[in-house]
Amino acid sequence: MSDVKKTVCQYRKEGKEWNYSCGRRTVNNRDYCLGHSESGISSSNLKKLIEEKDGEWTGFKLRDPITLSDIEIDFPICARAATIKGLDLSNVSFKEDVDFTSAIFEDNFELKDKTTFEKNADFSEAYFNCPVRILRDATFCGAAKFSKARFGQIVELTRVKFNMLPVFNECEFKGPFIARGAFSHGGNFNSVVFHSVVKFLGARDIDIDVSFSTNVETLSEDVVSSQSPISIKRDGIGKYISYNINRYWQIFFRRRRSCLISFKKTINEKKDVFLKWFKNLIQNVRNRLGDGYGNAIPSLSGPIDFTDVEFLTPEKVTIQRADFRKAYIRGTNFSEVKLIDVNWYQKKLRRNGIYDDVSALETPDWNFKRYINPEIETQYRHLRSVLEANKDFLAASDFYVGEMDYRLKRLGVKGYFFSIIGWYKLLSGYATKPVRAIIAFFFLLTLYVLISASISGDFSHGLERYYSGFSLMTLKASANTLGIEGVHQWLDLAFRIIGPFQLALIALSIRNKVKRN
Repeated sequence: MSDVKKTVCQYRKEGKEWNYSCGRRTVNNRDYCLGHSESGISSSNLKKLIEEKDGEWTGFKLRDPITLSDIEIDFPICARAATIKGLDLSNVSFKEDVDFTSAIFEDNFELKDKTTFEKNADFSEAYFNCPVRILRDATFCGAAKFSKARFGQIVELTRVKFNMLPVFNECEFKGPFIARGAFSHGGNFNSVVFHSVVKFLGARDIDIDVSFSTNVETLSEDVVSSQSPISIKRDGIGKYISYNINRYWQIFFRRRRSCLISFKKTINEKKDVFLKWFKNLIQNVRNRLGDGYGNAIPSLSGPIDFTDVEFLTPEKVTIQRADFRKAYIRGTNFSEVKLIDVNWYQKKLRRNGIYDDVSALETPDWNFKRYINPEIETQYRHLRSVLEANKDFLAASDFYVGEMDYRLKRLGVKGYFFSIIGWYKLLSGYATKPVRAIIAFFFLLTLYVLISASISGDFSHGLERYYSGFSLMTLKASANTLGIEGVHQWLDLAFRIIGPFQLALIALSIRNKVKRN
């Protein structure tokens, strides 16, 4: 029985959701197989496993860096809890699932030149004790999971294509994190901790091919005309003109069939190129009109979970050309973070805002709203100060509106009619909407005219009453110009107080629309 035990590898490994027992033969009558031995497996032996389509590498120790290029792997790879010296893949296509859960990567990790994962790629709880570079159109067609992974050095993602939402929740990045156009379709960064430099940057889209060469046949002179040239001196100007007209007539009509065939052939060959060029032309026109980011790829776009993200060195964080229209950012501190060209506009709110606000409005659960509303108000207040520090005063004004709206909600239905905040919103949109403030001023002026006419019982002299009210509300007149006494004096006193307040709101609204401090 002891001899039997020694012929089978004794390696055992238990994960949170999986158990593994190795059944390979041992090496030199020892307890472990070649992959689980202390010395580890070499790259040459690993390539033999690839040739044999053996992808069960759980717990392997790979003592040599893995370098693969221009190959297709059509079997599953399971390298859970493996220790990998280095991984360098160039134009490698994985047709089945790849599992590197709890693996350890040392020295180097690089995916480049259209390396593609056709199905799921799982790097959950992996430890990358090396630079990580995923470059040049590496593609994850299935689920890309990096949950709770730890990155010890620089991480660089450039133009990575995630067809499904990549998951980086609860990851820890100790080194610099640089992403260029990598998350244009969204990403989950819930509870991620960034220790060092963070840069979410856009990337230029240069995949535009406008070459449109043609291969129309060139016509030789000898097949067009066999006649000898006509000389002006010998045959006269009339025959010379007649000869050339006839010559070009033959060029066009005798060879028109071959020209059309060649032209149609060229069009069919270049149809795809032309359609791509035309599509890019239309997109560029839309971008020029303000729909998009030009021919650039946004750094962050689509569904984004940025909840409770922690920046330990916020002064080193830059988020540029990001689309936060569908980003959950509740609980994330953006103080000292550089926000450049970030799109916050929410169509449902008809202003700049946070997606957490839209989500709270759409949920029917009132208990959840009571819980979440104070957090959204706090996030609005925080982002308003951040945007002001970034000199984005127009967006800051909209976030101030969001903050005040949630403060007003805390007062209940009565607060909309019997509170200063409610009237502040009604008369001027919290001093951010000049048009509303002006309309409110003339509404109050009309209200004064109607009440004045009702008190006196005389509805004539409409223009005079309007002028009297305008003079009164702008403090031009010290008393009513119509000489009415009694109750009307109290009306005048009330509107002498209301008028200047509304004028102040108009002035403040205009100032805030231009610049808000």
